[in-house]
Amino acid sequence: MVICSPQYGLSPNSDAGGEIYDEQILKGLANRGHKIEIILPYQKPYATGQHNWCVHRLPLPFIHYSYLFNLAIIPRLLSIYKKTGFRVLRVHSPYYVGLGAFLFKKIFAPRTKLVATYFHLEKRVGFNLIDSWLIRKWDGIITVSQFTKEAIVKKYGLDKSKITVIYPGTGDNFPINYREKTVKSEKENPQAVFCGLLIKRKNIGFLLKIAREIKDENFKLFIIGRGPERKKLERQAKKMGLEDKVTFTGYLNDQEKTKIIKSSDVFLFPSLMEGFGMAPLEAMSLGVPAIVSNRGALPEAAGKGATVLDLDVDLWAKEVVKIWKNPELKTKLSQKARKRSEEFGWRKSVDKTEEFIKFYDH
Repeated sequence: MVICSPQYGLSPNSDAGGEIYDEQILKGLANRGHKIEIILPYQKPYATGQHNWCVHRLPLPFIHYSYLFNLAIIPRLLSIYKKTGFRVLRVHSPYYVGLGAFLFKKIFAPRTKLVATYFHLEKRVGFNLIDSWLIRKWDGIITVSQFTKEAIVKKYGLDKSKITVIYPGTGDNFPINYREKTVKSEKENPQAVFCGLLIKRKNIGFLLKIAREIKDENFKLFIIGRGPERKKLERQAKKMGLEDKVTFTGYLNDQEKTKIIKSSDVFLFPSLMEGFGMAPLEAMSLGVPAIVSNRGALPEAAGKGATVLDLDVDLWAKEVVKIWKNPELKTKLSQKARKRSEEFGWRKSVDKTEEFIKFYDH
């Protein structure tokens, strides 16, 4: 089967859950013999040497104006279609690619099936107006959580049978030696960690308030990741007198990242909205207890394997202290975290995606 998948990013070093999800799914499909035709902006990185991947470049870099990006992909889609005759057009981002994909099908390839992935509903006024019409044009829709599926059904009144939930996998990127059980020395400092994009939605300022609330001067908070909010957050941490407590690591490779997560007492994820929540599940797969907010799909992803709390600074601070001061509790939470993470795997995700796409390839 030939599948065309326009992307606005597919970096193997991405901090974005959507890019990680798509890279794993497209690799899995390619390894099963499917031909994957990928469209990427000029100079955007991707995993080279992947069997059955053919990457086509747009003659321009990433375009932040979605309507321009939508227009830019149409000629490239037509060129690929003339060479391969692909039957399935898999849309990663309806915001940046959806309208262009629909116009391509309408004008040039009416028999091509359009399938779209929604990680969460976009909060963009202009796009919401378009999406209320466009979402009804998809032949099939994939979401990464029941939460997002139900949000789409509620907002747009779509038939539930048109939407399939395909969860992300977890843990496959971590070095095998870091999966082994390790025991922290009692002399080590209490430590918490966050990992993800440094954007407003991740609510990282909340973590700084927790660090201030915890009075133990040996407490350390590691914030792993990069993003537009980093400089602002660093200034905020300095203003709050947290230079010795909080460390912004920036981007770390898998081994460096995993070492810090594995050595932490607890993983903190106070996001304001998530379509799923891959980062906590990755930490849980390493046996690290996680505390997540009760927003979006995080309770669904966490299940009974993590602590789900309302966004109350005092509540979170007390829970962090309780976990690191109670070894028996930490061990119990670690076991529950691992057990929950084992319910997810990229092989399962690719199985369901392959089944979904084959249904529409007729």
